[in-house]
Amino acid sequence: MEFVLNPDIVSSQLDDGESVLLNLTTRQYYTINETGSAIWDGIQRGDLLDDIVLDVVARFDVDEKSAREHVNDFLERLVDNGIVATR
Repeated sequence: MEFVLNPDIVSSQLDDGESVLLNLTTRQYYTINETGSAIWDGIQRGDLLDDIVLDVVARFDVDEKSAREHVNDFLERLVDNGIVATR
């Protein structure tokens, strides 16, 4: 699965590993935790779903099945909020 970023979204990573996202059109502001930031980084790099899951497994103390569930849930919320689209 490939992800397409909404061009109206700007992001910044905070010192504690969290990130903030801002939709310039709707002016909605999102704060994402360290795990969400790792997923967001993968999306920005153009990583595919499997690569993002493996990155989460490598960076955090989580098995692949749990990581995949978390990544899928997070991506679903990003899609639902219009932050990314899938291809």
